[in-house]
Amino acid sequence: MQRQLQRLTTRNIRKLVPDKIDTILLPVGTVEAHGAAALGTDNFIPESLAEYLADKIDALIA
Repeated sequence: MQRQLQRLTTRNIRKLVPDKIDTILLPVGTVEAHGAAALGTDNFIPESLAEYLADKIDALIA
């Protein structure tokens, strides 16, 4: 099942929330310079953790 809110249609969200899913994860990281690394470097871990947890706790990712 797709768990990322931004990839779902309004119709799909209405079917899931709140009847089946009552938790939404909000992965948050900083945006700062990392030299040659991407600006989103600090977001990669929270996003990966949210993807891992979403299946385990039956949540969506905002």
